[in-house]
Amino acid sequence: MKLIRVIAREKNISPTGNLCNDKALKALNGYYEQVFSVEDNYNKDLFLSKLIEEMPELNNPIFEIIEIKEN
Repeated sequence: MKLIRVIAREKNISPTGNLCNDKALKALNGYYEQVFSVEDNYNKDLFLSKLIEEMPELNNPIFEIIEIKEN
């Protein structure tokens, strides 16, 4: 087992035409972050598709997955 941090950012465009930064996304409820425990050989695509099914409020997110190193 290993720990991963999943960050989902919605593709919100600011008035200047750029993607919103994390601070703006948090204000718009467009930023999601959570730590999950997964098997060592988990399938990223399957994991993310299940996450999208469980959280339909995520609107067209960009995902970032970070493996957390244990001490």
